[in-house]
Amino acid sequence: MTQTKAPIRISTRSSRLALWQARWVAANLGVPAVLHQVTSTGDRVLDIPLQGGSDQGFFTKEIEQAILEGAADLAVHSLKDLPTTLDPRLALVAVPRRETVEDVLLVHPDWVDDSRRLPVKEGGVIGATSLRRRALLGHFQPDLQPTLLRGNVPTRLERLRQGDFAAILLARAGLRRLEATVEGFVAFALDPKRWLPAPGQAALGVESLLGSEAAAVAARSLDHPPTHRAVLLERGLMARFEAGCHAPFAAWATMGHGDEVTLRLGCATDDGRWAAATVTAPAATAENEAMAALEAAKVSPGPAAHESPCVPISSF
Repeated sequence: MTQTKAPIRISTRSSRLALWQARWVAANLGVPAVLHQVTSTGDRVLDIPLQGGSDQGFFTKEIEQAILEGAADLAVHSLKDLPTTLDPRLALVAVPRRETVEDVLLVHPDWVDDSRRLPVKEGGVIGATSLRRRALLGHFQPDLQPTLLRGNVPTRLERLRQGDFAAILLARAGLRRLEATVEGFVAFALDPKRWLPAPGQAALGVESLLGSEAAAVAARSLDHPPTHRAVLLERGLMARFEAGCHAPFAAWATMGHGDEVTLRLGCATDDGRWAAATVTAPAATAENEAMAALEAAKVSPGPAAHESPCVPISSF
C-alpha cells in the first residue's frame, strides 16, 4: 500500500491579507498544504508605530515559533515585517515575484484639495502606520497631521469611510491582493522613485527550518531570483542603517542588465529633513556606494519637495 504524504503545514497570521498570502503559497506549492493560524504580537499591540524589520519580529516571532516547535513546516510573511537578522535555525527559502511597490494615498472626498503636493486640505489628519510614512508626509506636506493608524486593511478603510481621517496611506500591493476598490475615496498612487517604499515592501518571504528539505524544496519552486536578490540588497541596507540609527528608513532595489542594480534609499535626519540618494552600480559594490551617498545626502541641505509624488488612479 502506498503511504500518503502528510500535507505541508504553513504558519500564518490570521488577518485577511495574511491568509490571502498563505493561501496563494499553498495553492502554488504543487503539493498538498494546510494552514496553521497564529496571532502575532503585532496583532495584539495596536498603539505604537512601526519601522518594518527593526521591530524585531513584531509580526513574525509567533509564526516562526510554530516552525521551531514542530507545529508547522513553512512560514509565510510580508517580507517587510521580517527582522533583518533571522533566527539561525531558520532559512529564507523563497521570495516569490514581487507585486507593485507603491504606497497609495486614499483621501476622503470632503478633504480633497488638488492644488497641493499631497492633495489633502491643510491640517488634515492622515492615518499612517509606519515611521517612514510619517517622515515622508513631513517632507512633502508638513502642514498635515500624521496620526497612528493600525489594524487590518478592511478596518483602516472603514475608518476612513466613516470620516475618522482626512486620508490614509496603505500599500497598493495589499489592496490589490484583497481586491479592494476605490469606491467612496479619491485615490492616488505615490511614485516610488520619490515616495520610497519600505525594504521588502510588496514581497512575500517563505521560511523553513534548516534541514527540512521536503518543505524547502517545495517552497523553492516559488522563488523569483531577481526579486530575491533585490530584497536581500534592501534588507542588507536596512541592517547596516539599523546598526547606527533607528530613524525612519526606506530602500528600493531594481535589478538591471547583467549584475547592475539601482538602489534608491532614504531616511529622516536628526534635524527632521528627508535625505535620499540613488546609485546604479554592480551589485558587489552597490550597497557600499549607496550608504556613502546617503551619508552625503544627510549632511547636505538637499532640494525641497516641489513636485507632487501623486498620480490619480481609478483602481488598485
